[in-house]
Amino acid sequence: MSTARGSSRPRIGRVLLLAAAVVVAVAAVGAVRMYRIHEAGWEWRLTPSAAPPKVHFAGRDYERGSEVARVPSTWTRQGTTPGGGTVYAPAGGSGEVPVVVYVRDGRETVGYGLMGGP
Repeated sequence: MSTARGSSRPRIGRVLLLAAAVVVAVAAVGAVRMYRIHEAGWEWRLTPSAAPPKVHFAGRDYERGSEVARVPSTWTRQGTTPGGGTVYAPAGGSGEVPVVVYVRDGRETVGYGLMGGP
């Protein structure tokens, strides 16, 4: 009888070791995911929001401002955020970097200001 117990202990130890390895792997994957989302939009989350604190658009970074009533009629859809928000900017190909862009996330429209100047 003691032989049966003795042989099950190493098995339990292996199962616990495997479980611990799985937990560590899942935590590492989650940490990497959160880091990448933070780099993209200044959020410590597992999934990016549609209107994050920072948006990268046209090679520049924009910081979230306040909610706006609506997108001006002359602006067009220019892209999307990693979380699925729609980025609107002034239409036209003047080559100038827009100072302000808007992001619509389905519930609200938010203005973003250019970081670092034009």
